[in-house]
Amino acid sequence: MTDEPTDGLAIPPMLQRKRTEYEPHPLALMFPPMVEPEFNELVEDIRKHGQLEPIRLYQGKILDGRNRCAACQQLRKEVWAEEYQGDDPKGYVIAMNRRC
Repeated sequence: MTDEPTDGLAIPPMLQRKRTEYEPHPLALMFPPMVEPEFNELVEDIRKHGQLEPIRLYQGKILDGRNRCAACQQLRKEVWAEEYQGDDPKGYVIAMNRRC
């Protein structure tokens, strides 16, 4: 689906649909998603403080941050996403998802 009208008229920026949906990269699926109540706590934190860390994309898909993305989707907030810049995406996912 596109935001471009079929009649050739431009849609004003304030009415354009913002990107809120991304699909996970296969590497992101190495770790399970958050479950309640942890996910609900993330939603409430993002509602209160906003999204403090970007979603990291690799090949146009979520490499890290799919829980943040889901929380933003639930809140109907635009997702802050940045392209991963490293050279070891698998190592990055592992490092970002390790728990002490």
